[in-house]
Amino acid sequence: AANYLPGPGLWPLGKGVDVFHASHQLLYPPRNTRLTATLYDMTCWLAPETHKADNVAKSKAFGEKVLARANGLIAISESTRLDAIRILELRPERIEVIYPGVAEAFFGAQPTARAKPYILFVGTIEPRKNIGVLLDAYQQLAASLREEFDLVIAGPAGWGDSTVLDRLRR
Repeated sequence: AANYLPGPGLWPLGKGVDVFHASHQLLYPPRNTRLTATLYDMTCWLAPETHKADNVAKSKAFGEKVLARANGLIAISESTRLDAIRILELRPERIEVIYPGVAEAFFGAQPTARAKPYILFVGTIEPRKNIGVLLDAYQQLAASLREEFDLVIAGPAGWGDSTVLDRLRR
């Protein structure tokens, strides 16, 4: 309930904290500490048709209530940083680019034995990822290439056209 109404609901979380990092689910973070958040992309502003309407509304509310007042922001790419500056009119010096990383433990991972190489897609199955186009392109490859390379799609079912999910289940 504290996240739905402005006010001191979450302020106890900010007491004695140097910096509070707000996630996209939090519209009313504590006001009694410095605030930061991460910008993953600006697609809700740039391509709203590729999102559910409520996701666009929530992202825009997050932009107004959190991003606009944050002391500093992390962008996962320079492109995202520049989009946020242009679209949200944020001051450039407030946004630092920090690229997503891979935990050190994964660098020692050993390959598993596999009969043949594969093409890998990782991501949520939703319209903006164009999985249907990927499936079509793979099917248009020469049969010899499809025999040589598997297509592996890993990710949760999102929303959108159920025919893509049906094609994946075949």
